[in-house]
Amino acid sequence: MGWGEAPLIQPIPLPLNKGKGIKGMGLPDKKMRDIQASLITQTVARLCEQANFVLGEDVITALQKAEATEESPLARETLGQLLENARIAQEELRPLCQDCGTAVVFLEIGQEVHVVGGDLSSALAEGVRQGYSQGYLRRSIVSQPFSSGLQTVTPMSYRAQTRRISFSQNRWKIL
Repeated sequence: MGWGEAPLIQPIPLPLNKGKGIKGMGLPDKKMRDIQASLITQTVARLCEQANFVLGEDVITALQKAEATEESPLARETLGQLLENARIAQEELRPLCQDCGTAVVFLEIGQEVHVVGGDLSSALAEGVRQGYSQGYLRRSIVSQPFSSGLQTVTPMSYRAQTRRISFSQNRWKIL
């Protein structure tokens, strides 16, 4: 697989197990889907690495177009350096930037999805922890970011900001 093709790291598909309908409770017979917390953790870990190692194809295309049409030699050189950095990051699985930022997880989850084997918040936090540890990514959240003293990384450094969208179906997706 060469530069500019599909990313080296792909999200893990999340299999959903069909559960049993709700019977005898005066509720419609809806099918619940169970998902293992460990699969959420694995997926978030892989996505943390992918977000830091692979620049989206749409961004690469836009940078290439800008480089081709840019009139300023200095700006063209800068755009070329950004493209070279993105190529190296993807090929060598190195972060695109030293500051890996704060993890933000966009989660679409249906009301008929049930997380089993752990809770959703812990699975997300553990996925961020694993992704940042395995990918050797720098955590950016410190205990006192604006103090003049020593800044220490805390367990909260792995907490992701989560944007959750709920709907009345039995499917889900991590973006």
